[in-house]
Amino acid sequence: MQHSFGLLAHDKSLDGRYKIYLGGWNDGNAVYDDYEKMLSCKGLNKNYGRIQAADIYSYVGGYNFINATIAPLRDTKFNRLKSELKVVEAGWMGKAIIASETIPYTDIIVHGHNGLLIPYGKKDAWYKAVRKFVNEPDYAKALAVQLSKDVRERFDITKTAERRAELYRSIGRKL
Repeated sequence: MQHSFGLLAHDKSLDGRYKIYLGGWNDGNAVYDDYEKMLSCKGLNKNYGRIQAADIYSYVGGYNFINATIAPLRDTKFNRLKSELKVVEAGWMGKAIIASETIPYTDIIVHGHNGLLIPYGKKDAWYKAVRKFVNEPDYAKALAVQLSKDVRERFDITKTAERRAELYRSIGRKL
């Protein structure tokens, strides 16, 4: 990602047409300092900003400041066991998503249908995806609409409760 965000910072054709935010900024946290250095190209990107960390009840409000979210994740055993929460949040909030091409994201995102997936090791791919969203906002919005539809259908609480009840009934019948 660092290479891509360096390209983004130096692409003068995009200046003033987008803003990259680091969501959940936490002052004094070395991890966030590293994230900020990467996303801002060590402070060179004038289009960089922060969204302060918030408590569990209000952090989702940060989505009100963005049009799309970026969800990078290394393809490791640990990460493949994570939830698809970032995709669900983006879909529920009506935002487009650019994510790493790995489980859990590939369980929901279909590249070009409801989001963009970035293969590991493609150094320019994050840059190209962000640039595409900046240059084609209607495309990003169409992906966001489809992601929202897919997430709301797949994560409908009523349907989930019905499936869970049926699972319990089937287990009960076997006992």
